[in-house]
Amino acid sequence: MKILAISAGILIAILSVLGMLNCKAQLQIQNEGSIVKMKIIELPGVCSGTKAKYFMKVFYEGATYSKQIGANFCETHRVGKNIEMKYLKGKDQILFPEEDVIGNLIAATAICLLGIFIIIYALKTLQ
Repeated sequence: MKILAISAGILIAILSVLGMLNCKAQLQIQNEGSIVKMKIIELPGVCSGTKAKYFMKVFYEGATYSKQIGANFCETHRVGKNIEMKYLKGKDQILFPEEDVIGNLIAATAICLLGIFIIIYALKTLQ
């Protein structure tokens, strides 16, 4: 039981650190990026419902970027339309101008702390 709990704690901590690194890159885009016009080149055929994840593809300066979109996005946007996105040269991710990644960073940090707590708890109390 002890080894299982420690292994689970380590796995949770490692995965959350990877999430924190991704959030750090997105935070850099949020803070240092500029808002540019990108052309929508692909939208899902249908994007209704809240359970599925939908992605669009946009084109900017010779590169294609993929971005997760909400369920109502397809109703208001069409292929060929230009939209504003936050972009930082040299990064492979883009953000919506109003997107805030601080909440994701806080959540990833909390999950990492949970993983560390599980490890410490297992080491001190489990047999």
